[in-house]
Amino acid sequence: MLKKMMLFASMALAAIAFAVPATASALEWTHEGAKFAGTAEDTLSGKISFGNPEAGKTKFGCIAHAGVSANGGLPTGSVTSFTPTTETCEGEGLFAGCELVSDSTTGLPAGISITGTNTLTLSNATIVIHNEYNAACPVAKSTLTVSHLTMTGTNSILTDVTVSGLATSHVTLRVGGLQPPATVAVFGTLGTATDTLSIS
Repeated sequence: MLKKMMLFASMALAAIAFAVPATASALEWTHEGAKFAGTAEDTLSGKISFGNPEAGKTKFGCIAHAGVSANGGLPTGSVTSFTPTTETCEGEGLFAGCELVSDSTTGLPAGISITGTNTLTLSNATIVIHNEYNAACPVAKSTLTVSHLTMTGTNSILTDVTVSGLATSHVTLRVGGLQPPATVAVFGTLGTATDTLSIS
């Protein structure tokens, strides 16, 4: 019995010894190539669209700027702001010729987690984007509820990030009123001209 107890104890110690390096190598943020305490900020910019990614299908997109806050020593952070540049917006299909005249975003800051060496995922958060369109647009307004979003970089530095996700879209037509909710794709690319934030 004593030998069995010693064997079990040795196995437990071995398991702990193997577990320690895994914890020590957990992914976290770096700022300008170095680990940091507190928080660090950056802005990612690029074209973000919602709708059907296929050419000629209904979609609407704008050049947008997303503020990101990273928590030093942790694999977490948040999206702190989302601001579309109105004059860059364009649409296809139902949104052809539409212009964005008013927008607001709720649900920020929204938590994000590092889920891979080059991947960020929206975590336990919902971002809601409210848009209103010009009088010539058949769509009066839309509400986009985003709860599934992944940002994947070409490498660990967030200079070229592919955005993909799903959202629930509520569209109000000028003729026909509020339409049934639909699940649409959220897609595009974001990046920063600097190497401020990266994952290590």
